[in-house]
Amino acid sequence: MDYTVIETNGTQYLVKPKDTLNLLGQLGEVGTNLKAKTLLTVSAEKVALGTPYLTSDTTMTITGLKPSPKIRVATYKAKSRYRKVKGHRQALTIVQVAAK
Repeated sequence: MDYTVIETNGTQYLVKPKDTLNLLGQLGEVGTNLKAKTLLTVSAEKVALGTPYLTSDTTMTITGLKPSPKIRVATYKAKSRYRKVKGHRQALTIVQVAAK
């Protein structure tokens, strides 16, 4: 398998075996396996295209959890001395694609 297009959490990713991805959300504990729906698989001799998905799923292993960089959102209203700053950090799951 040269590369695969997978879909997880409503987002599509182009991955190769042993690639590392940062997925949004906390999807499980470290060391557990995840399955992602496979849309397309390209190897040296053939291309397999799903309608919309292939029957085989792509397996990934969770290698870590971390928060994303902090985003600061500021709101301001003119002439009323109103200012407010909010922060947000989305949880990220670090996964490694299994080799086939």
